[in-house]
Amino acid sequence: DPASVQHLVDATLDRFGRVDVLVNNAGIGGGGPDGAVGELWNVNPDAWWRDVEVNLRGTFLCSRAVVRHMVAAHGGHIVNVVSTAAAIPWPYDSAYACSKAAVIRLTDSLADEVRDQGVRVFALSPGSVDTELRAGAVESPAGRRWLTRVNPNPGWVPAERPADMVLGL
Repeated sequence: DPASVQHLVDATLDRFGRVDVLVNNAGIGGGGPDGAVGELWNVNPDAWWRDVEVNLRGTFLCSRAVVRHMVAAHGGHIVNVVSTAAAIPWPYDSAYACSKAAVIRLTDSLADEVRDQGVRVFALSPGSVDTELRAGAVESPAGRRWLTRVNPNPGWVPAERPADMVLGL
């Protein structure tokens, strides 16, 4: 929601006077009964598009709202959290995979646009992180049926590890 994003950025600027770091980590994967997980021809098209919208449009809107302030300040960091699903075939969850692949391309494009202004833009792919998103998608009936076929035992990464990676960047 563009208005909510702008409200957040305005509140941040009012409180701190600048934005130095943005971490785009919000995400969604539709594992519910009427969601975007499953055979492409059987998934709910509105749920499929909602996953793309949250994952890609959310990243775009947040980046757009802060990058002008970072350019004016001649510095800042944007970290976009992506997924292994963006780089390899990810059957039964194409909305998530497509949206995260698009975020990688958005990251590359924006990084080239702002490199000379001192703003750094990164894509971070932390692996299969043990989060509520993971639990909701994988443990749903659709997730149990379809997603465990893709990666039945991914070796879940504790959420603290990618948080440390973000701090390092």
